[in-house]
Amino acid sequence: MTDRNQSAESPALELSRLSVAYTVRGRDLPVLSDVSLRIERGEAYGLVGESGSGKSTVALALQRVLPPNGRISGGHARVAGKDVMELGAAALRNMRANDVAMVFQDPGKALNPSLTVGRQMAEVYEILGASGTEAKDRGEAMLGRVRISDPARVMASFPHQLSGGMQQRVVIAMALAKDPALLILDEPTTGLDATIEAEVLDLVDTLRQEFGAAVLFISHNLAAVASLCNRVGVLYAGKLVEEGPARALFSDPRHPYTAGLLRCLPRAGFKGGPALDNIPGFPPVPGSITEGCVFAPRCGLAEDRCRTDAPPLYDVGDGRGSRCHFHDRVDDLPRMSEAPPVNVPERGPNVEPVLKLEHLSKTYKLPGNRNVQALRDVSLTLDP
Repeated sequence: MTDRNQSAESPALELSRLSVAYTVRGRDLPVLSDVSLRIERGEAYGLVGESGSGKSTVALALQRVLPPNGRISGGHARVAGKDVMELGAAALRNMRANDVAMVFQDPGKALNPSLTVGRQMAEVYEILGASGTEAKDRGEAMLGRVRISDPARVMASFPHQLSGGMQQRVVIAMALAKDPALLILDEPTTGLDATIEAEVLDLVDTLRQEFGAAVLFISHNLAAVASLCNRVGVLYAGKLVEEGPARALFSDPRHPYTAGLLRCLPRAGFKGGPALDNIPGFPPVPGSITEGCVFAPRCGLAEDRCRTDAPPLYDVGDGRGSRCHFHDRVDDLPRMSEAPPVNVPERGPNVEPVLKLEHLSKTYKLPGNRNVQALRDVSLTLDP
């Protein structure tokens, strides 16, 4: 069997007890600890957790693009069967060029503002060996595959002439141009409005099925993860505290941290409770908790055992794992707060509005004597 066939049969991504540390003022601070997960070809895997939990560090580590003070301190990361820790410089460049692609949070920063979209699209194919004319034609064709209706116009445009949603489609097209085994999406819809976000997620799901690429979707947006991903991993303080099929994990969480995240969602309650809750306290400083469960200081179920005995990843059935000694008691997690009542002031005849717009319109004049009407006859009032 050839190396290529072996690579095709390997998972798109396999992390085995991956640990990462950053050196700060002469001390090693662990930011990932023994993270293990596996993403099959064509699968979408969501990685969720608060800011600072280590989600983006996972994406950087598996490509070996950590900042200068960061290093993989233990474990392995395999992309399409290749152990990134064992690759030499040339093989590592080849892996980054062919096997993995990344879409970042802000497409405006990912695109070069001084080059047209066409030049940037063609550059991807030129690096892969295509000639100038062929590279341009393939770039334009790829823009069509990401549902851009007028690829020729977009190819001639600069990034600032496109909307945020259109820019993100361009970045996705550039990422998919090399037909990667693994597509990493790091908060790709944060700056988009709800309708554009839905379009982008639907596009990613369609292209995942067309190209057969696996997707690692890193996001704070639990609803977006639930709509796109087959499985989900929950990171807290650098540890994978829960993992399982998306539908089961979001409907019946088996870790208090997952339950706490879901209770923070602005939706119609959780298990029949009030609409919103919060997780008390703040995530720990990396390396500050050296024994017991990392979530114990913020957990409403924590007992003495949790502060001394680090929980393993318990098998809770149906392909699910939870790093909690009391995973069978998550439904009993006490609420931390009650939702405050909403104060709706009464309108009075003598109350002046704070803001009042009447038939407001706004027109932009563009080159070529063209006008674009951005607002048309908008009226609204905002009371105290």
